[in-house]
Amino acid sequence: MRPSTLSSRWRPSATRVTSTVEGLEGSNHDFYRFRHALLRDEAYESLVRSERRAHHLRIGVALETDFQAEAAARPEIVAQHFLQGGDANKGVFYLLMAPRRAVGVSANIEATRHAERALAVLSEQPASAARARLELACHTLRGSALLASRGYAADQVQDAFARARELVSEAGESPQLVPVLHGLWLFHMVRGDREPSAELAEQLRVIGESSEDEASQLFGLTAAGIQAFFTGRFAESVDLVERAYALYEPARHRQLAVTYSLGTAGVARANAAFCLWALGYPDRAAQLARQVIEAARRDRHPFTLAGVLTMASMVFQVRGDALLFDLGTEALEIATQQSFPLWVGGGLVSLGRGITARGEPEAGIARSQEGLERFRATGAQLDTSFVLGGLTEMLLAQGRLEEAEAAIHEALDICTNGLEVFYASEIVRLEGEVVLAQSGDESEARRHFERAYAMTCDGRAPSLALRAAMSLVRLALRGGPAQEELTVLGRLYASFTEGFDTQDLREARALLGEKAGP
Repeated sequence: MRPSTLSSRWRPSATRVTSTVEGLEGSNHDFYRFRHALLRDEAYESLVRSERRAHHLRIGVALETDFQAEAAARPEIVAQHFLQGGDANKGVFYLLMAPRRAVGVSANIEATRHAERALAVLSEQPASAARARLELACHTLRGSALLASRGYAADQVQDAFARARELVSEAGESPQLVPVLHGLWLFHMVRGDREPSAELAEQLRVIGESSEDEASQLFGLTAAGIQAFFTGRFAESVDLVERAYALYEPARHRQLAVTYSLGTAGVARANAAFCLWALGYPDRAAQLARQVIEAARRDRHPFTLAGVLTMASMVFQVRGDALLFDLGTEALEIATQQSFPLWVGGGLVSLGRGITARGEPEAGIARSQEGLERFRATGAQLDTSFVLGGLTEMLLAQGRLEEAEAAIHEALDICTNGLEVFYASEIVRLEGEVVLAQSGDESEARRHFERAYAMTCDGRAPSLALRAAMSLVRLALRGGPAQEELTVLGRLYASFTEGFDTQDLREARALLGEKAGP
């Protein structure tokens, strides 16, 4: 810092220890530093407390006034000077800038530390509406940072947002209610809590619909769209997510999305891509998944990218595409480097499927099981029925029937008691395949296949219905011509207008024979 800038604000003490400082080479002695940190500390301690506080305050004012870019880049330094200078309000203001900036660059542990320090300072201030507003902001930012560093479903996330919710009424800050409710919804949604997540998503939707504030509308539509996906309402989910994305303007809303893990342009659209696959549009699903991944790569926000890679890999898994190894590897590298435990688990699961597809099934199973264990260690439950369904397929292929049975029963329990039902028909179908492999009981297997088909045959999910219909055909062919089952499969196959190179449609075409078309 140039002495000329500070000369009017800082009057040095009478004692001048010139031997303790040196000019920096090439700076014409406009910049100085102490020759040793111990000399710096000795000089600092030699100042009386009132003088020290005055110097800190002057430095804080100088940084705020004359070095605004530097202050914005390192707000925690400015906060330190104001706090040491006795101006707690400005100190907390800059401490709040610090976690916002840190969350934006995925420095989530640092953001948590800054928010907790601000809360410690505020705890020493008298109770007031102003203090409640600052505490509210601190808890909300702390919760947002913990979403990434501990995982959406960590208990600390709930604690932070629950306290923030209590402070909303004390602070009189109704606009701040929306990101707080969104944080609580994320917690319950990823935990797989059906009723609490549904209630919070509905609250957000209602607030958004009754508000002219675009941010509230984005939160409401995005939460409702993701909730619809996990509860198997695929067409509704696509509509809600696309309506949210139509409102989303990166220049205006990116910081909002990054700060509060608002997945309008990321995870929500990856979910919508899976919905398109379920609705019978495999190629459109892959196209959207690729667009979302490329947009996240351009945006260069690590937490968003790791999440998008993990969620989009589900689309390529159900299509039978050979991208899972690369997507899983990329997600795992980012999540490991940035310490995102949730996405470490997700990346390992995708990588395991990719390893299996490359011809190493036992290694792939081990990776996927490790990923599931790590995912659950964060408290997360969502998507686990999908993962367990994939594990069941891999275990069946390796003849590990008891493990396959345990995996599919666990998945069924999740679909029955939790939020996640989007893959329920496939889990029921796979239970039939496990029964057939274990006992050969064709009647019992048929009941499962018919139930799976009945869950999807109303046009809500043609791709899932196709899988159930193929299981029924293969079962019938064990004892006869299967004419009725082939007729049903042919009708379903004819309803598709794209995706004919995907694994499921190739298998359907093989069962139907050449008359099936392209």
